[in-house]
Formats: sequence, structure tokens, C-alpha cells
Amino acid sequence: LLVKALGLSLAVGAGLSLGKEGPLIHVGVCWAHLLSRLVHWLGLPGASAMPLHDFACAGAAAGVSTAFGAPLGGVLFAAEELGSVRPLGSRTLLYAFMAAMSASTAIKHIDLSGANRLTLFVMSKPTMEWRAWEMVAFFVVGVLCGLVGVAFVKVNLWCTRRRRICQKVGRLWMLPMWCHDLIFRHLPWLRASTSMRFAPLTLNVVEGA
Repeated sequence: LLVKALGLSLAVGAGLSLGKEGPLIHVGVCWAHLLSRLVHWLGLPGASAMPLHDFACAGAAAGVSTAFGAPLGGVLFAAEELGSVRPLGSRTLLYAFMAAMSASTAIKHIDLSGANRLTLFVMSKPTMEWRAWEMVAFFVVGVLCGLVGVAFVKVNLWCTRRRRICQKVGRLWMLPMWCHDLIFRHLPWLRASTSMRFAPLTLNVVEGA
């Protein structure tokens, strides 16, 4: 944690382009790890019932909340990233929300920028505030982005299934059958022995596996 803080200070002081969300998430998880060790060392009631990944989830949520001033965004980030590794219970999400809210409240109270804001940037100006009717456009954009996301996941799953099937028969999943016949006719050295299928090494190189 000390090396992380020193390295970040030197990088920012040198004028390097450095995002703050990644380092703050890492710092939050480091503090959560130290806190978990302190809780277990003190032998507080219920300390053994709270595993380390619960502390890490709360620390990551606090880091995102500190970077962007968005407590709910921190909770969603922790649920998305850590939830893909192991299931998160309601208690873990509650801890993450409390940590994120505490981080945002501390940032608001300390007021590092002197502008009485949670973040160092704003999305609107006093003379150009967004209007209520623009919520319709925001809603439409959100729905369209959701549909595009669903379509992307469906296409990704279809490509994955097709690739697994084609790998079993020695074919490239992105090419139709007539393309394979044309390739084997002009480049016979690509196929495995005398069969009409690609060699495993050729498949790995072409598909980038």
C-alpha cells in the first residue's frame, strides 16, 4: 500500500496520464485486507463469519465511489466484477453499499477540490442544465444500449458454440464449407494428413488461440 501510494504520487507529479479509478480500487481493496486482518487479530464478535472476499467487495466499492462520487456505481462494479468469480450474498452487497456511502460522505466532507462537489468534474453548467423532457431521450438511449448489449451477448454465445463444433471437425468457424474446399484445393499443405480438415496448429494460429 505504501509503495502504491508513493508510485501514484510520483506518476501524477511527473505529469503522466494516469486514471484514478484503477489505483483507487486497488487502494480500497488493500485497506479492506488490512482491516480484515485487524478484525481477526482483535477477535471481534462475528469476525470469523465475514470472509476476506466480503472485505474486498466493500473495498472495491469504496474505491469506485471515491473515484467517481457514485456509491451505487461502486456497488454495481463490485457485484459485476466479484460476482463473476463467486456468488455475493445480500449481506456482502449491504457492506459494499455502506462502504461506498461512507467514502462518498468523507469525500464530500473533506472537499479536496474546494468546490463542494463529489467529483472533480461536472456534466452540466449553471447556464446549461438539462431539462425534464430530455429524460425521454435518455430513456430511449438506455433501452437501445440494453438491446444492443443483449444482441452482442447472443452473437458471442453463438460464435462460441460454432467455434467449438467446428474445432472438433477441423474447420474454421468463420468460413463456409466452400471456402474450406477452395483452401484445401490450392493449399493442401494446411490440412492434417490426407483428411479434409485443418491441422490443430493451423487452427490455433488462424483463430489466434
